Amino acid sequence: MNRGEIRTAVKQRLAIPASGDGQLTDTVLDSLINTALAHISQARQWPWLLNTQNVTFSNGTAYLPPDFIMARSLVYDSRPVTWLQLEDFISAPDTDYSGYAWTIVGNQAQLTPVPTTDITTTLYYYRAEPELYSDYSTPVMPAMHHHLIVAYASYLAAIIRQDEGRASVHMAEYNAIMGNMRDDLNQSTSRRIRYRRGYDYATWT
Repeated sequence: MNRGEIRTAVKQRLAIPASGDGQLTDTVLDSLINTALAHISQARQWPWLLNTQNVTFSNGTAYLPPDFIMARSLVYDSRPVTWLQLEDFISAPDTDYSGYAWTIVGNQAQLTPVPTTDITTTLYYYRAEPELYSDYSTPVMPAMHHHLIVAYASYLAAIIRQDEGRASVHMAEYNAIMGNMRDDLNQSTSRRIRYRRGYDYATWT
């Protein structure tokens, strides 16, 4: 569904007449749909939101993509770069990691030790759903899951109406759909650990 079709589905769920609703206008509903998308995109590491981008480090620092939510892996010279928590990163100069290590501070990625020249890496990360700017815009989320957007947007609309009863119904539906999606994805994306001979790390496959 595109934004216009999702809005129509939300209207039907809320019994909003064709003449409109003074409280829940099309503009308000469009905003709720985008809020629902943003919420859902951060609820789990959805496979359709996994993205890659070349990231160049200058003086050991690189800006993260503007749609960044969570890192999956940073790769340099065909090998994953060691991820460190901030506390370990701060003390990393005194530790031998047989290569670079990295962490995230604010909206930047940082490497240690600082490379002597600029280096380009590949960042695998989970991105945010792009905002739907027009009625013809469609989510990255597969169409088979769009009813999840309708359920959460309907919940938000019921909150605006201060209708706690309907809000509870829509939230229960959202949680049920979310649970089913997680179960389906867990079954379809099961992974195993593979140790790469000759390297000092293992990878998920």
